[in-house]
Amino acid sequence: MKWLREEISGGGIKKPFLIAGITGALMLCLRQYYGNSADWIRFFEKGNPGDWRDEMFHWLYIDSENGLHSLLFWAGGCVLFYLLLPMLVSVFVLKTNLSESGIVFRIPRKHWKIYGLLILIVIPFVVMASFSDHFQAKYPFYRVSLYDLDLQLFIVWEIAYFLQFLGIEYFFRGFLLFEAEKHIGRQAVLFSMLPYCMIHFGKPLPETIGAIVAGVVLGTMALKSRSIIPGIIVHYTVAISMELLSLWMRR
Repeated sequence: MKWLREEISGGGIKKPFLIAGITGALMLCLRQYYGNSADWIRFFEKGNPGDWRDEMFHWLYIDSENGLHSLLFWAGGCVLFYLLLPMLVSVFVLKTNLSESGIVFRIPRKHWKIYGLLILIVIPFVVMASFSDHFQAKYPFYRVSLYDLDLQLFIVWEIAYFLQFLGIEYFFRGFLLFEAEKHIGRQAVLFSMLPYCMIHFGKPLPETIGAIVAGVVLGTMALKSRSIIPGIIVHYTVAISMELLSLWMRR
């Protein structure tokens, strides 16, 4: 602790960088341990019949047959731990404007062209992957067949899914990336890419390896455009194509 105090007071470790790093690690931990419905079932199932915990247990565990409740809980956890809480730390602790964290809507036209090209490059690989058993075992998250699809519930899920990607992009390509850039320059791309790759553990190996490439490319583009908005669009476009392709395969 003495060494750490000396590093901070001497400028070896910048205090804002330390706060951002610790906040990032803490948010990753909270999302992992308290961001899924299964993490709360053990608490809620202890409720007495008829009380609020018993009702919550039924909502989470008995669930809808396609798992929508659990999915919404998961998406809400991502929004809370990847977007809302880091944003509060950024604004009120680090005193950073949202525009400095990539919330910028004016993007140079030439950058939009690059993002569009990225989508065109990735989609063929998604189509090829959609034929694999690993892909079908993981997707779609909303587990229904195309013929049994309830359009209203599907729209609810897709809105929640989009908000989840807003949280993902803000956390990794906004909060972590732009704060780290102030202290370590463009090497911050690697700083944000590593944990981004790790949250893909458990998914098909090609997707996890693809997360390394996506982390570097989207991080670099975010620094160039000074915005996370195009990255959100690219990320969600790829994700919705994966969902729709998987639904089509399950028809």
